[in-house]
Amino acid sequence: MTALHQQLFSMLKAAPFFERLDSADIARLIPYIELQEFAAGESIFNKNQPADTLYLLQNGGVSLHNESWSNIQIQQGYFGEELLLNDSTYLSGAKATEHGCRVLVFHGED
Repeated sequence: MTALHQQLFSMLKAAPFFERLDSADIARLIPYIELQEFAAGESIFNKNQPADTLYLLQNGGVSLHNESWSNIQIQQGYFGEELLLNDSTYLSGAKATEHGCRVLVFHGED
């Protein structure tokens, strides 16, 4: 296992979202995960964009925004759950609020 894969494994093992998975199940997810970093103000996705990815926030902050409600700031957890709900598009936009915002990315087609 590469150093990056070991880092991803540790991140997933520590994430409450995956607490019910055993080590073998988590290891099987590693090839399908990508670690991405965003600069402050950088768009992660836009409202009405196809919901094809789930994001797990590792560090930094994210702002979810929609014209119907004010910005929701998140510092931990996941976002982009429209993918899991079979919604075809994102219901809000998301952008990084801090430099060095790091997320684990799970693409739906995987």
